[in-house]
Amino acid sequence: MLVTWRPKKTEDGWMMEFLQILLVLLSLVVVAVLVLRVSKSESSRYGNSESRVEVRAWAIVPAVLVVLVAFFAAISVVMIDPAERGVLVRAGAVTDTTFGEGLHFRNPFFLESVEVMDVQEHPFSADAAAASHDLQDVATQVTVNYSLDPGRVNTIYQTLRRDYIARIMVPSVQESVKAVTARYNAEALITERPKIRDEIESALKLRVEPHGILVKAVAITNFEFSPSFAEAVEAKVVASQRALEAENRLRQIEVEARQAQARAKGEADARIAQAEGERQFTVLRAQGEAEAIRLVAEQQAQANKLIAESLTEEVIQYATVNRIADNVELVIIPADQGLLLTDAFLKGIRAPSPTPTPAP
Repeated sequence: MLVTWRPKKTEDGWMMEFLQILLVLLSLVVVAVLVLRVSKSESSRYGNSESRVEVRAWAIVPAVLVVLVAFFAAISVVMIDPAERGVLVRAGAVTDTTFGEGLHFRNPFFLESVEVMDVQEHPFSADAAAASHDLQDVATQVTVNYSLDPGRVNTIYQTLRRDYIARIMVPSVQESVKAVTARYNAEALITERPKIRDEIESALKLRVEPHGILVKAVAITNFEFSPSFAEAVEAKVVASQRALEAENRLRQIEVEARQAQARAKGEADARIAQAEGERQFTVLRAQGEAEAIRLVAEQQAQANKLIAESLTEEVIQYATVNRIADNVELVIIPADQGLLLTDAFLKGIRAPSPTPTPAP
């Protein structure tokens, strides 16, 4: 598909031509009024009147001058519409004069004419068939926004007339797309599309700007590949998706395993901490009990020591005799005990205990 643009006459251009034609017609009317005179004469026989046209000889020259002035004025006026430039051509030769927007005059006596060139930005779309670096057939559709260089419209008209689309743009787009596409694999044409677009734009500017055509922007509107490559790409995408799903499942299993491991470790740490606490409690309790036993033993030892220090022979003999019953008349004591039972001692032992006095 190839979309080109051809300049068309604008409403202002048609209006200018209409005004020129109207000026010529008005001048012809004025000439007719000046040159011709209508007179009336009456006929007595038939009782009617008739009109006849007479030519004024003295008005012929002014009328001719009016016609010439009007004609040359009409063909001398040139109006350039917005976003256009006028190329002045004199006797078939392109001059260096360029008319900008607005009203201008040309000299018809020197066979001057004005060729209007459109310098507005226009889109241009073209299809380019090329081969990628891996020899895949690629059909590319490119849209280019371009305009003519206003300062070089004279050269463009002189060398290309208005046929710059077919002679410059079409082959330049084809060559630029093929040159850039051949440097990339088919897959890269999809994944690196912005980069490829910029390279096509740069390559196209190098080819068309020397001819006075300015490239404003390039857009890749479509990439089409062969059916076999499209199927291969689809299969690859499906395989990648499946691999990604498997990888996600593997990651999920790993996460679950780490969670189970962390949970088991936490439980083990908790049991260890509990056992350690119980052990410490047992140790502390044993230490407390041992300390209590030690204190009791120390107190008992101190008490025994005090008792041992307070025991004399008399006290021992007293305790011994005091344990003897009252009706015992004979006591056998080993000879080596050192126990002496004197009458005074025995009397002291046998002395009755004082009777407690009742409370008043």
